[in-house]
Amino acid sequence: MDSSDSSKKQKISHNSSPKSLLDLNDDCLEKIFSYFTIRELIDLENVCLRFWSIAECFYKKQDLLEINVEYHSKEHIGDLAKRLGPYVCQLNVTGQTNKIYVLKFLSKIDDEPGFIAVETFQPLWLHCTNLQLLIVQNVDLRDHLPLMQETFKSLRVASMIRCGLTDEIGEYLKTADELHDLCLEGNPEIRGTFLPDLKDQLKKIDLRRCVNIFQGSTFGQFCQNNLKLETLSLSLPLSYDPYTQPDTIMEHLDELKKLESQMTIFGLSSPMSNFLNSVATTDSVEDLYIGGSFDFDFDGLLPKFTRLVRFKVSMIMNQFKESHLLAINMESRQTLEHLDIPQDQITEKGLLEFVKDCPKLKYLNIRLNHNITDDFVHGLLPYLKHRTQCLELCCNSTRITEDMEKEIIDRGISKLHFNWNLLTN
Repeated sequence: MDSSDSSKKQKISHNSSPKSLLDLNDDCLEKIFSYFTIRELIDLENVCLRFWSIAECFYKKQDLLEINVEYHSKEHIGDLAKRLGPYVCQLNVTGQTNKIYVLKFLSKIDDEPGFIAVETFQPLWLHCTNLQLLIVQNVDLRDHLPLMQETFKSLRVASMIRCGLTDEIGEYLKTADELHDLCLEGNPEIRGTFLPDLKDQLKKIDLRRCVNIFQGSTFGQFCQNNLKLETLSLSLPLSYDPYTQPDTIMEHLDELKKLESQMTIFGLSSPMSNFLNSVATTDSVEDLYIGGSFDFDFDGLLPKFTRLVRFKVSMIMNQFKESHLLAINMESRQTLEHLDIPQDQITEKGLLEFVKDCPKLKYLNIRLNHNITDDFVHGLLPYLKHRTQCLELCCNSTRITEDMEKEIIDRGISKLHFNWNLLTN
């Protein structure tokens, strides 16, 4: 090959190489753009119409938009809303997370935090027109509601936690024809006058730390109207009118097709005994979660719950001091799959007898119980031979040792798994 041919080939090869990004085909550009963040894509789309078109392809694939005011400026929120708003179906907004804001709605302190201006979030309510799920936390929404009127119409799940809401929210929830999951946790000014007017398609409602809903009979009317309600989360007040709330609510909940999943009750006191006894009469609760510090005969209550799948207790339960009888008093042993009782009063003998009688148990949280030792695990071993599934044992801050775990592994026992995490499910 002569030198002229070689020079010609080099020239052709040089001329065919791309000189810039614009020389690449769309497939290559899409691959490159996939490494950029949404914020970077918004900047890139201003380069040319072709870049705008390729960035648009990525926007159409976004179904979730997460906004945190600690990381997103007003301008950034506006850009994200304009470009992603028409495509996202899930919006998660987190506002001020400082202690002053949280305490304002929990304790009604006088200090005013620096609330976020309505204009900051206005683009979200203007451009996010196809939302099915909305989660807002620590944002004062009282002045936002008129702007959010169209937002509510397509919602299936709405969660507005610590948003300073009052009963005015009811006027906007009336337009939510598809809404089946509603959380208004941490809005103590809500009295619930709008609850009876909500459509009867709700399957889940969370009214924790909304203790004023028990003033009057409106919550009872809501329960009577919502026969599809499956999950109820609430907080009992320290005092209430025993002739109207909340004991008589269960007269309506008896008519429900099913009450299941989670019942979360905080701020417990003596009224809780009557309420839980009423709940138990429905004989439909599968998931029971109780938190607080209280004094009543809890062991005497457990036999009334016969279908529990998940049972979780948090904080102080004084009646567990004599819970060596737990295996006798809890009647959900044949259905129970998840038991979460991080208490220091349960005896090793009582717990062992209980667990042996729970054939479906998959998860057992006994952390913080210093009465439980390696002897408990040794007692479980014969029982494990007859089980079909593995038992996860959360044993942080017990007297069960890591040597016990090593012994289980060395013996090849696969039906027991140790969980030493501080955070549990």
